[in-house]
Amino acid sequence: MTAADRAQVFSKKPIQDQAFTYSNREFLASADGAWGDFDWLYDSVGNRTEQMSLVAGTPLVDVYSYWPDTNQLDSVLLSIGVERRLTYDGAGNVIAANRGALAHRRLTWQQNT
Repeated sequence: MTAADRAQVFSKKPIQDQAFTYSNREFLASADGAWGDFDWLYDSVGNRTEQMSLVAGTPLVDVYSYWPDTNQLDSVLLSIGVERRLTYDGAGNVIAANRGALAHRRLTWQQNT
């Protein structure tokens, strides 16, 4: 499937139609639908660095940060001023996702035996 094949999704209800664009590297560059308009920027290795959106006429920007010398997401500074920070275990699994002082999620992983 090429980027052109993924460019638009039509439904029986036009309000549910969706349009997508992709970069030359085939990363999702923008999306437009009932949820709003979104654009994304990436660094040279393909990590998402920004998400820009227009929701109900309001421009929003979320900024993604990575641990130095890795591709591991450290945090996302949300446009509402709240930072979402991730914690990993030794195997690289996300074990906690904290969203400011308001919400904390703990995740547990179980190996298949």
